[in-house]
Amino acid sequence: MAEVEGPASEPGDEWRRFLRSLLPAAILFAILFGGLVGFARTWPPIVAVESDSMAHSDTESAIGAMDTGDLVVVEAIAFREHVVTYLEGRASGRSTYGDFGDVIVFIAPGDPNRPPFIHRALAYIYWNESVAAYDVPDLAALPDADWDAWDAAGVPTNETSALSRFVLHRAGWRRDIDLNANLTMGVDPLLVGTQRDGFLTMGDNSYTLPRKVDGWIIPLSAVLGKARGEIPWFGLVRLTLFPGESACCESWGSTDTIRGAPANSWLALNLSLTAIIGGIAAFVTFDTYVRRHPERWERVRRSWQRLNPWRGKQRSDDRKPPDGGAD
Repeated sequence: MAEVEGPASEPGDEWRRFLRSLLPAAILFAILFGGLVGFARTWPPIVAVESDSMAHSDTESAIGAMDTGDLVVVEAIAFREHVVTYLEGRASGRSTYGDFGDVIVFIAPGDPNRPPFIHRALAYIYWNESVAAYDVPDLAALPDADWDAWDAAGVPTNETSALSRFVLHRAGWRRDIDLNANLTMGVDPLLVGTQRDGFLTMGDNSYTLPRKVDGWIIPLSAVLGKARGEIPWFGLVRLTLFPGESACCESWGSTDTIRGAPANSWLALNLSLTAIIGGIAAFVTFDTYVRRHPERWERVRRSWQRLNPWRGKQRSDDRKPPDGGAD
């Protein structure tokens, strides 16, 4: 017997059905995004990492580290105590993104129109106006052997107040460098936002830089939040479509050391996008075929029921009389 094709569709019916099929996904996305905004309590709730300043390798990316093109959620903070600094994390063992302490997202010092910075909070310091130096109470949580400090006059001290500079030993994510924080003395002292309370910050990938600690103090009011979670690679899409002036990405697939990303990030992104687009195309094709040939789908469904190993058991269970019933 010849197969009877399904009824002909109007030109716009297929698109309307397709859009209706996407409606549940759109509703789910709206719910998830609304929950994300509610969790973050700041805008934007997600930022893309635009450079390799937090990377743990110059050639390849890794899950758990913060690499160019990663997306991170920004969780708003209200108090200084909401951030665990590197010094505090080193003392307590708390770590994020492959090293101690929290990573914070903050307004670019001196230029609020630039994209936000994403660096690790090293310490929270307090300006001590009476001696024109800084108090660094976070140091007190560490053993004396882990750090050296100098007072406002440049004399070595074991105190954590009125410091002109300090050195943290066995620092960095590889635990193999001396980290010099020159607050008011020494080479390259702080230059931006001085004489106020705030966070000292640093990039994890500062091994090759003369200055290991950033030359600014970030007040709490400039902190958008702390980084949470990681969606690897997908930020490269945004960075390619809307590249920064001196950061990633100059072109799709660029592995330039300044305006590119690691090759394995691009490979993972390409494979992920192929899988997503291929999955959507397969779903649309299958849905269209089923709607146009319902009788063929019905035959497939019945064939599957005959092959279903549980079908016989279900029929047997259906024939059993209820408890207490007559045979």
